[in-house]
Amino acid sequence: MAQKKESLTPKVGFGLAAELSRRFMKDSRNIMLTGMPGIGKTALMKLIAKELGYDLILFHPVVSDPTDFKGLPWCFTDTDGKRQAVFVPFDQLKALINAKGPTICGLDDFGQAPEAVQAACMQLLHGGELCGKKLSKHVRFMACTNRRQDRAGVSGVLEPVKSRFHGIFELVPELEPWITYAATVSISPMLVAFMRHRPGWLTGGDDGWAPIADIANQPCPRTIEHLSDVINMGFDKTTRPTAFAGAVGTAMGNEYFAFEQLIVQMPDLDVICDNPMAAEIPQSQEICYAMVGALHARMTRNNLGNIYQYINRAFSKELQVVFHFDIPKFSKSLIKHQAYVKFSADNGDLLAN
Repeated sequence: MAQKKESLTPKVGFGLAAELSRRFMKDSRNIMLTGMPGIGKTALMKLIAKELGYDLILFHPVVSDPTDFKGLPWCFTDTDGKRQAVFVPFDQLKALINAKGPTICGLDDFGQAPEAVQAACMQLLHGGELCGKKLSKHVRFMACTNRRQDRAGVSGVLEPVKSRFHGIFELVPELEPWITYAATVSISPMLVAFMRHRPGWLTGGDDGWAPIADIANQPCPRTIEHLSDVINMGFDKTTRPTAFAGAVGTAMGNEYFAFEQLIVQMPDLDVICDNPMAAEIPQSQEICYAMVGALHARMTRNNLGNIYQYINRAFSKELQVVFHFDIPKFSKSLIKHQAYVKFSADNGDLLAN
């Protein structure tokens, strides 16, 4: 009797997954990314295609039939008057056949596809040919799927299909790549500060995402971004906890709401920006974390020097580095500011670590 094997899928963060995908696509090698829902697998596929300047043709095999890859049966009369029967490829397959430049065939939610559909893809994945229809030499494959344990309708991937990918990797959430992404989509600096304070909501562990039977949202990169959207909708104080809980679940929603309430305990931010040596010192570390987000939202070229003076008085060295480290993510122009350059020079060892 065969011995059960533990999961051997290598786990990679967003940065390494991007590097692997980039290299595999450049070398025309097939790659599959697995991972929990809402972690950014499809977004990564689109990002790689955009970065490399490749065309992306996206398939959703879960809504396909096995015969879709064969084409539509069609009868016609040739120039000699003889009746012929052929299979005419559908638009996406035709695009793969006629591709004139580097093209990624993206197989999204591949593990949800029925086994018969997965089997129909096998000859395309290895050999690039099915029923006499040969794909362009410029085509390479990138597949994404949830895991079997995610309660996402994934029953598995056929063994001969898996072996047609040059690499299968599990994408796991990481804080720093998420924060870099957050700055590009205008996620609230206060929410970014909260995630620095409580990274477990994003990265996993006891607080992290896990499949449940209840019909309720849980924290993951996708729902945390939804929380930012809900924050920006401007609900009143009475409604906010419920709205937040609907986005990411009660536990994180309530904790973030409590984090927001620290604003009223913060020293006056206007005083900090105008007269940092006269501003009050925060009373707790939690307030300091909240202030990081609030100060990122307030910083300008005119007040950044004053903010650095204040955090030097009020923040631990660790939080000073956190504030400094995230500045380019919110305002790249400020990295040339004298105060930013001076802090970098004075704290090179800390920043290197």
